[in-house]
Amino acid sequence: MVKLILKSLVSALALVLLALSVAASPTSQASASPAVAPCATLTLSASPSVVPVGGTAMVSASITNCSTVSEVVSLDASIGTGCTDGFFYSIPVALAAGQTRAISAPFRAPNCPGAVTIQLTAHSGSTLLDSKSASFTIQSGFGPGLSSLPGSK
Repeated sequence: MVKLILKSLVSALALVLLALSVAASPTSQASASPAVAPCATLTLSASPSVVPVGGTAMVSASITNCSTVSEVVSLDASIGTGCTDGFFYSIPVALAAGQTRAISAPFRAPNCPGAVTIQLTAHSGSTLLDSKSASFTIQSGFGPGLSSLPGSK
């Protein structure tokens, strides 16, 4: 069951990556002085930092082409927990000069208490462009100060 739920988390992560690669997401021009290709910057966040089993964490990511020319960047993502093997996805993302693509997706916390770590890496060939990680903790239990259902012993 945990493996099935984690696969659904990875599927959601794959959708985030796919959306970054093909969706017409909000586009902006880089404000810092432009760099020569290849150049990409990432953001990645997960909120809240603690999620109950069955709760939802929102994961947000963006990629910006910080160069003055269009480029295709390889975007790698992995997700890992202490309960099962990690998962890995890699896709190409085409970006116009200065373009930013952003996406947010909900992740339902499986019955697998502990840390969930998401790693996002952008590279062009063998050149590492940027890498970010985000994590949240899945907490078991029935709520603050409760270790069992009311009325049970």
